[in-house]
Amino acid sequence: MRSIVSTFALIAFGLYLVSCDKEEDGLVAQEPGQITEEGPQALTISAVYGAYYTVVLSGQISGLEKAALDYQCGFEYSTDRDFGEENTFRKSASGKYSKKPFSIIVTDIVPGQKYYYRAYYINQMFIYYGETKEFMTDEWKGPEAVDLGLSVKWADMNVDAYRPWERGNLYSWGEIEPKESYMWNTYKFHYQGTSQLTKYCNDKIYGYQEYTDAFTTLEPQDDVAHVRWGGQWRTPSKEEFLELMDTLNCAWIYTSMNGINGYKVSSKKNDNSIFLPETSDSHGCEGGFFWANSIEPECASSAPHLYFNHTRNHLFISTYARAFGLTVRPVQP
Repeated sequence: MRSIVSTFALIAFGLYLVSCDKEEDGLVAQEPGQITEEGPQALTISAVYGAYYTVVLSGQISGLEKAALDYQCGFEYSTDRDFGEENTFRKSASGKYSKKPFSIIVTDIVPGQKYYYRAYYINQMFIYYGETKEFMTDEWKGPEAVDLGLSVKWADMNVDAYRPWERGNLYSWGEIEPKESYMWNTYKFHYQGTSQLTKYCNDKIYGYQEYTDAFTTLEPQDDVAHVRWGGQWRTPSKEEFLELMDTLNCAWIYTSMNGINGYKVSSKKNDNSIFLPETSDSHGCEGGFFWANSIEPECASSAPHLYFNHTRNHLFISTYARAFGLTVRPVQP
């Protein structure tokens, strides 16, 4: 069983106990059967949709004596009708015993997917389940282009994210698929594990067998923003990041969104804003890391990126080895 922290709203009444006959996490699930008024009841109430494919799940515990404070309740949700361990998540609700319904918010579900959910109540060695219900998430509608009054419009989320606060996947510069290892020996435009380049190289010092070419900016087929989202979406330029960072254009406020720290970037030209989450890089460095779309002119094996770290009071354009993995926040005209 996986344990997570997330956000969702669901409401649906279940007036009987649904359970199984196996031990789970040291608990004994009760046999299915009719619940009487004398015993505790886990009631599954409903599912209510929120913004960015979040759902609120609501339930209630009845038949529990006020003195019985040593208990837990919450929800399980899964893509598996049988709530198999691999695809099932459990989130507990906080708070003291109350006859009123409790709710949790689920934020890690994906668009276009059917989910099953049920309330639960744990008392000492036993776990009681409410009725199993289901909901279907909407299909993904794609990113929104946010007009900040600048030369380009900024996406409201990263590549491969469904929500503004999600990191999305990491990518080596110029690659269009995420991977497990972000080193030179896994980089697409290198020669046999070295940092000698086979594309996007303006200096023979960095090229394999003194290779050079005229490509300094990502071509569409090598730009993951364009490949993933199509249309006119692309990775932003260094100059567009500098425009975004200009305090005459935008205010940068360190905050959090759905528990994820980052910067709210608010336009000074209109009322619009975007959220840039702290993402970390492929080597675990903390902060926000976002690729630009060109190579570093003085060092072709590196590329510029936007970097911020609130703890260190850092917000600037830096460079990184192209083989390493960073996130991408697209732009369009």
